[in-house]
Amino acid sequence: MSGSFAHVEPHAVLRVATSPAWVAHALADLDAILVDHAHCEKKAAVMALSMVNRYGEHPELIEAMLALAKQELDHLTRVWEILRARGVALGHDPGDPYVQA
Repeated sequence: MSGSFAHVEPHAVLRVATSPAWVAHALADLDAILVDHAHCEKKAAVMALSMVNRYGEHPELIEAMLALAKQELDHLTRVWEILRARGVALGHDPGDPYVQA
């Protein structure tokens, strides 16, 4: 679980080609996509750390979750740097309406 997908070819992970319509939609509001992506990275890191807190008696799980938290925080940092360079604020995470419902 602590491994990285850096060594995996994209075609080995993605089973279906990305729709050109989705790409056009994403590029139409790239800032919103980046902000959403940053919030997702943040949530993944927080969830991994909460697992460390909850399951402290499981060393293998702790190691995996610490590696995951570190990876997600690195991703968040990279997305944040892009947002800053674009002059976009991260803002408050409004949450997902589907999940809230």
